[in-house]
Amino acid sequence: MQRHRIAVSSWSFHTFFERDKNNPDKQLWDPREFPEMIADRYQVHNVEMVLPHLGPVAPFLVRDFKARLAKAHSRVVNMPLDYGELWNKPAISSTDAAEREHAIGLYKKGIDAAAALEGPAVRADPGNVNLEDPSITIDSYKELAAYARSKGIALVVENHGAIARDPDTLIRILKSAGI
Repeated sequence: MQRHRIAVSSWSFHTFFERDKNNPDKQLWDPREFPEMIADRYQVHNVEMVLPHLGPVAPFLVRDFKARLAKAHSRVVNMPLDYGELWNKPAISSTDAAEREHAIGLYKKGIDAAAALEGPAVRADPGNVNLEDPSITIDSYKELAAYARSKGIALVVENHGAIARDPDTLIRILKSAGI
């Protein structure tokens, strides 16, 4: 089997990364153990780490996770930047400049974390897109793509959520934004 072409996503184990209901400051499982567990159990060394599974994007956590990746002879191949606070909201597609800038700022922190982990790609969702006029979404993606490129990161979009029902608009956004 060509395991070097396979990656395991932390999303497959997302219930292990949830917070302890009796102690919200504690996760049930330390996400920094993920690369070693995947390498030991499945002999797979490529991981897709959903950024919120790491917890707060603190430099010491990113450094420790990178060290654990190295110890497991593993690497991050993609990092979905799935911030729960942006779900089901306009986010980078918002007509409210403050809301849009907040979402872009979160995604930039995620891009920085992926760059520190030497990951080649991140995924940033468009939020609730105005299908009649996606220009705000396009402009936001142009800004994020330029920032990601400056860090050596590819910006990708997954066709899930409401935009998946309108693939023509999604393709227009991606082509117009250059991602």
